[in-house]
Amino acid sequence: CLDLVLFLVITVYQLLIYLSRQCLVFYNEQKGNINNHVSRHEIEVEMASGSNFNSKNLSLRIQKKIAGKFSTKSMAKNFIDEEFSKLLDLLHFIVMQEMGEQKAEKLIKNLIKLTVKIGILYKNSQFNDEELQLGVSLRKKLRTATLTVISFYEVDFTYDCTFLVNLVEEIGTICHKLVQRHLTPKSHGRIDMVISVFSNGELLDKVFLSDGQYRDKLPQISQAFNKVVDSDW
Repeated sequence: CLDLVLFLVITVYQLLIYLSRQCLVFYNEQKGNINNHVSRHEIEVEMASGSNFNSKNLSLRIQKKIAGKFSTKSMAKNFIDEEFSKLLDLLHFIVMQEMGEQKAEKLIKNLIKLTVKIGILYKNSQFNDEELQLGVSLRKKLRTATLTVISFYEVDFTYDCTFLVNLVEEIGTICHKLVQRHLTPKSHGRIDMVISVFSNGELLDKVFLSDGQYRDKLPQISQAFNKVVDSDW
């Protein structure tokens, strides 16, 4: 639905930039409790590798584990503004109504984990030139999605479910390519799960169509979209 697409747009852009910074701050604050996030065995294995030891790789693994700390709605609210927090609530409400509480929680956790991990990779300069170009393509697709959703709301009879579904699926494809070298198959599964919800035509209809079950949520969503467009992309 529109809420879902909005969450994807803002999350992969705003949360990607903002939470990635906060994750590193959180890491610095939690150094004293590092064993809560990385097992002693992992550190010993890294140290035992001798000349192959790479502190940056170890740091990346630690930060990825810390990303799990951000994977709940309540934790994420500590690092996002009020408007985005409302969108989290909208997303959770709609998915819970349609797919159940467990699916709603899993979706939010997966989405936050993915964006924080991508943010960590970017912050640590792990993307090569080709991947950085994919990042540029991703931003363009997200902006297109943002403007499309706004127009669907503000201009009557412009809603095109097929176009929006294809656009979300293209975003998913780019995300897979972006993290191909860096994240595990489990993370790719998270991408698939998130995109499958965002590209669900029945859900989109329930938000965009004039008689849709969640049509009353559109004013809040459109307002948030406009804020994204006005921000620095």
